[in-house]
Amino acid sequence: MEKNRVMNYAFYVKCRPQRADVQQIALKHNRVFIGYPAWKRGVSYDRHAMRGCLLDIGVPQSEWNAANLQEGLERGYRGEVTKNRNFVAETKPGDYVVLPRPGEGVCYIGRVDSPFEIVNDPEWADEYLDFRVQLKLGEWEHRLGSDRYRGVNEEDESSHVADVVQCWHVERWVKVAFPLLPRWITYSLLSRNTKGWLCDRPDGLRTAFSVLDQIYRNDDAPALQPTCDPDEIAGRMLDWLSPDAFEHLVCELLQFEQLHLRWWHIGGSGDGGADALAVNDAGQVVAALQCKWKYSGDPHALAASLRKGISSQWGDDVAAYVAVLYDTTPASEFEGVILLDRRRLANLVLKHASRCGIAQTLRVIGKDPVQGYRA
Repeated sequence: MEKNRVMNYAFYVKCRPQRADVQQIALKHNRVFIGYPAWKRGVSYDRHAMRGCLLDIGVPQSEWNAANLQEGLERGYRGEVTKNRNFVAETKPGDYVVLPRPGEGVCYIGRVDSPFEIVNDPEWADEYLDFRVQLKLGEWEHRLGSDRYRGVNEEDESSHVADVVQCWHVERWVKVAFPLLPRWITYSLLSRNTKGWLCDRPDGLRTAFSVLDQIYRNDDAPALQPTCDPDEIAGRMLDWLSPDAFEHLVCELLQFEQLHLRWWHIGGSGDGGADALAVNDAGQVVAALQCKWKYSGDPHALAASLRKGISSQWGDDVAAYVAVLYDTTPASEFEGVILLDRRRLANLVLKHASRCGIAQTLRVIGKDPVQGYRA
């Protein structure tokens, strides 16, 4: 992320301090919270003056002094404070933020309308403490079969309240079905990270900000129009194919290309690193495929690794394919491995559109040998 940027971007925050889901409080009060409060050295907890209890991680570097952090904070905790500082420094009003809840099949989109802040005596503090009491009570009932837990002590209160005072304000929340977001956005939302930036589409033709902006403003997304443009097909593949769907698609395309073989989608130990295998009529493995929905390494190294794995498993005569959706490569073959990038795959989808189920979903029109292009 560039310093002093002019454009707005998009990020996500999961709002689960100390494994507690504060979604309802965030939605009710139009807030986005991050944890790991930066406690000041030598200051006692005062719920009514939290700005005096915590160092403001949103201040410029010139005003920050890590020496003022509370003594005794573990190294890992201090590291998280630093990560939060770096993250907050890059945010600005106008950015979009996503609160993901994939388990509920939804996410919430908000637009940040004020700088990051520490809130004194937050109006939602009692709501959150009551919520923590219920969580703790549930734990006691589960462990002891009793309801002896009656409240939150001062030490617990300071820890919990501090988790919901570092925040941004959003103007409103818009609820959207999780599957309606492009896969290159949901990929980040499903990660283990509790916050992060949302990357743009790999081909650079769509940004996370523009997608969220369209949803937030309730602009009707244009319906997918029938297309036979390979570049448009490649873009739709990036938008809507999950990793599993990508593997099945490539396997299906290879089957269409090689009707004399039987391609099987597989996966697991003993597969030589392959996601699909092809066998001949004699039941011999004659080809193997490895798919990478997103791959940050060198596709040539990936090809070499697959070649080695399948050679040791099934012999040197077995054909090898590597398919990568996110990346493109000028080469079509490397060390005897056929490379399939999204451009080549898009052309195969177009070629076999009349028989390919995913092609129908993506509204790809194929070429009939007699009638020409048709839906």
